[in-house]
Amino acid sequence: AELLAAGGPKATVHRAVLAHASGALGDARTLYAQSLEEAPTAIAHRGLAVLALGVGDSANGLEGYRSACELEPGNVSLLVEAATAAIRDGAAELALGLIRRSTTGSARQGRIRLLRAQALALAGDSGAAADILRAGIEVADRREGENAMAALWQQVIADAPIPAEDQFSMTDAE
Repeated sequence: AELLAAGGPKATVHRAVLAHASGALGDARTLYAQSLEEAPTAIAHRGLAVLALGVGDSANGLEGYRSACELEPGNVSLLVEAATAAIRDGAAELALGLIRRSTTGSARQGRIRLLRAQALALAGDSGAAADILRAGIEVADRREGENAMAALWQQVIADAPIPAEDQFSMTDAE
């Protein structure tokens, strides 16, 4: 608390995160904005993005994620969160741009390859999405019940059965 009270850009962004976590969203918004004036950081842009999306402000939320990813192009967790939000909002080109500009080595990251395939399918390029799926994607952090890969497979390769390794349903595959 003493270090945060001393002030400075790092203290401001930490105070913003604490306010956000405690549910003081107005204070968090003010502190994130203040911290951006002091020293732009990905965490402040991300915080504002999360706040904006939380109230249905997609334009500012996605812009916040774009700004955050520009400041930390090698942050895999941030990229996954931002691209997922963009896809969920129907912003395929934004998701593809974030992935393209990242320095995460995304070609080797299974989750990012899946997001790229989802964004390509959303953008209408089912062939490219299908090529990624056919080449195989290993998503290390996939959980039981998560069927994003199976759903995408059905969307872009409907004439072929979903491979067993891509079916993570908690019920029998149909």
